[in-house]
Amino acid sequence: MLGCNVPMILVVLFAIGFVVRAAVGTAFAGPAYPDSYYYVNVAQALAAGHGFSVNYIWNFVDVGGVLPRSRRSRFRRTRTGCPCGADPGALHLAARPTWLASELPMWIVGALAVPLTYLIAGEAGLSTRLAVCAALLAAVPGALSAFFGQPDNFGLFMTLGALALWLCARGLRGDRRAFAIGGLVVGLATLARTDACCSACRSRSRSRASYGSAAGCPARA
Repeated sequence: MLGCNVPMILVVLFAIGFVVRAAVGTAFAGPAYPDSYYYVNVAQALAAGHGFSVNYIWNFVDVGGVLPRSRRSRFRRTRTGCPCGADPGALHLAARPTWLASELPMWIVGALAVPLTYLIAGEAGLSTRLAVCAALLAAVPGALSAFFGQPDNFGLFMTLGALALWLCARGLRGDRRAFAIGGLVVGLATLARTDACCSACRSRSRSRASYGSAAGCPARA
């Protein structure tokens, strides 16, 4: 069980997670690979008022599986892609179109997974020391750390996925409101990654006895 000074511990853990993500993100300013560039491109289109669109062919599904006969300046993102990954960056890009504006929201949302891991571990019955260790694993997830500094959906899904599993686990213990909120979180997470719907199936199949295993989910997300 968790001891005292929980609010201070949560703040410190969030700060650690944020600093780690900001450090790896600053080491390579801006998108570092095609997926992250896609999210930045869509966010720029949203900020400019073009909606969910890109100025190049990202997936042939979007154009009917064939090269279009007529040249178009933008292609709608209505069939594929995960729009939630572009939304946070678009809000900041609208105010200030810089690389930091596209990455800062991902750092903040991703860092929330660190104190969330601490809370999950504490509710699962772990000691304060073990809960902190679990949270630090979420703050510095090994070789994956570099990706959490990018304007991609890794940080979003890590936080939303862990939150969905936690809420559904609480629902299994009798909290019906947690089930309802967890369903909303799963829906939001699905906008970040299309395989987020698996979280709902996974949570539904859990038994009350397996609740303690949810403490490790944020570190594995």
